Amino acid sequence: MKPDTSRRLSDPRLVAAYHEANQLDEAAIEAICPLYLELSETETRYREESFLARGGSKEVSKVFDSRTKKWLALARPRPDLGPEHLDRFVHEAWLTSSLVHPNIINIYDAGVDAEGRPYFTMDLKSDRTLASHVVPGRAPANWQPANDRELLEIFVKICHALAYAHSRSTLHLDLKPENIQVDRFGEVLVCDWGMGKRIGEETTWDIGPVTPEIADRVGLTLSGEIKGTPGFMAPEQADPDEVKDERTDVFALGCILYTILTKVPVFTADSAEEILSQTCKGEIIPPLVRCPDRKIPPSLDAVVMKAVALDPNDRYQSVDELRQEISRYLTGYTTTAENPGFRREIVSFVQRNQLASAVSVVALIGLTVISVLFIQGVQRHRELASLERKRAEELRTKAQSLEETAENLTAQIDSLDGARVKLAEDLASSCMDLNHSFLRGTAPLETHQQVSQLADVAMAMNPESLTTQRLQFRLACHEMNFAAANALLPVVGEHVPPNQAWIAQRFKDYEFNRNSRPDTDVLISFMKIVDEKTRPTREDTEPSAFIDTMLAYDVLARSDPGNYGPVIQTFLKFINPGWNPEGFIYNQEDASLTVRFEPPFRFDTYDQAFSVLRHLNLKSLRLESNGPVDLLSLDGLMIQSLDLRACPLDLTRTVNLPELLELRVEAGQITSSELRAKIRSDKPLSIVEHTIGS
Repeated sequence: MKPDTSRRLSDPRLVAAYHEANQLDEAAIEAICPLYLELSETETRYREESFLARGGSKEVSKVFDSRTKKWLALARPRPDLGPEHLDRFVHEAWLTSSLVHPNIINIYDAGVDAEGRPYFTMDLKSDRTLASHVVPGRAPANWQPANDRELLEIFVKICHALAYAHSRSTLHLDLKPENIQVDRFGEVLVCDWGMGKRIGEETTWDIGPVTPEIADRVGLTLSGEIKGTPGFMAPEQADPDEVKDERTDVFALGCILYTILTKVPVFTADSAEEILSQTCKGEIIPPLVRCPDRKIPPSLDAVVMKAVALDPNDRYQSVDELRQEISRYLTGYTTTAENPGFRREIVSFVQRNQLASAVSVVALIGLTVISVLFIQGVQRHRELASLERKRAEELRTKAQSLEETAENLTAQIDSLDGARVKLAEDLASSCMDLNHSFLRGTAPLETHQQVSQLADVAMAMNPESLTTQRLQFRLACHEMNFAAANALLPVVGEHVPPNQAWIAQRFKDYEFNRNSRPDTDVLISFMKIVDEKTRPTREDTEPSAFIDTMLAYDVLARSDPGNYGPVIQTFLKFINPGWNPEGFIYNQEDASLTVRFEPPFRFDTYDQAFSVLRHLNLKSLRLESNGPVDLLSLDGLMIQSLDLRACPLDLTRTVNLPELLELRVEAGQITSSELRAKIRSDKPLSIVEHTIGS
């Protein structure tokens, strides 16, 4: 019987609406709330089941949850195992569901199906586990394993999960790479808590005797009376009467860390019995000795050996202690297991503070040298005082000067922050100078990348540096990453040309980079908008040179420039406002270009002798003009053929065309000797003279 909700409604109109809603038929309800109706009519929750995998104690299928509309993994006990295994299965479901942590797999539902088999559902993840990264031959095709630092960060997440479980008085007791899921987005999940138990809890199920084959597969010992995976289980797990606590899981974590560092198993025996024997005797070869070629840090070697100590009292007493050791290593500190001496601590300090240490060492050396010179000067003064009084006065003056310098250096040592800021400013200024040579270097793209990396270093050293932020603004504009450039405007806005500031703000949605370049249509539209906005106010040198730098970066960053002709056609129109762009005829297939124009006409921006035609794949160039043309704006162009028959020449200045092989002119237009004197080529140059009309 439904409660009479209408009694709680004081407004008569609401009461009437309520009664009207209660009288709706099924068709009306379906029209108003079809999702509710679908959920209320769902009888079979899990459907579209497909088998995924079978383990030693359970089998897992992929199912679709009709209620939550998501794919899940559904686990059931293996049908060939007896009822003595059912409590262990249910225990795993209840134990895991009680643990709520980002790095522990989630349990969504548990129950008994129509066949009387218990089940539980959990996250459906990929088949990629930590073993895919550390066990040779386990990586899928086209798989890129994580590097050592990434694996250590994964290990820290595993420790977080186990520390949480231990805080809930829960042990795992079967930690190994295969039980840790690691996806390509960095999610880490500790799974398979079937052998887990509460601390101090006595399990009541007995797994019974097993064969060697099942033992190796399931992770049990041959006696069937103890649980764990040979090679990762602690020595105390080999004795059912021994106490298992947090340190038991610490041992398994130590074995996992061993495998991460060496990429080989901890034990080398061929059978489970031999591995158990080595485990119980503590016969573990240190990672440094086992794999000397892998250059394993001694600090991590010490951490591993402490974690896998035979006596639990010699291990880390909690997972948090082990995690803190790895975190110390990742942040550049020594580990307590290493038991570092004074010298090791000094080396570690220098590695963490390289800049400050370098400045201190230089200052200390300078102070020492100056002090020695000072002492020598004083001694020399005493020896010659009676003979050379004037010389003594000079030495005293020099000593005073040296003393002042020593005091200044001492003050510098006491103010390393000031030195750091100055060093950052000098680095940013050097980067700015290097960036100015971006277009002139032999490897401009690499130069840009190096400048960008150095700018990041300078920024880390002094986040308030205006010079560094102006440099970052310029680098972002090179890449057309105007989102990043716009973010810097509150600081650098008054220190960059107004048109550049307007461009960064107008196109702040552009976030292009070296690996993601705009379509040529986007470039053309960009230049037309900038042309229309800036033409009334812009100076000759701005922003055409600004855009030329962007195009230079764009061409180099593209794996395939494609047909870049329309882009350069638009840019020439940008530089020469009165020109008719129909006079630009580019053939991409044979890399030839014809340009028709009326002087004055430029092929370069106004502040740099670089032809904008260099952005094209160009071998042959023909110029057609009704007036003299200064060829200097073609200087440096890597063309092989130049046709000047329809172009009066102005050869007052020398132009270099290093790859030019053929030069075509009208007969009598200019002598060959004059041409060779003014048009230089590194190749044998052939001058072809044509008669009029040929």
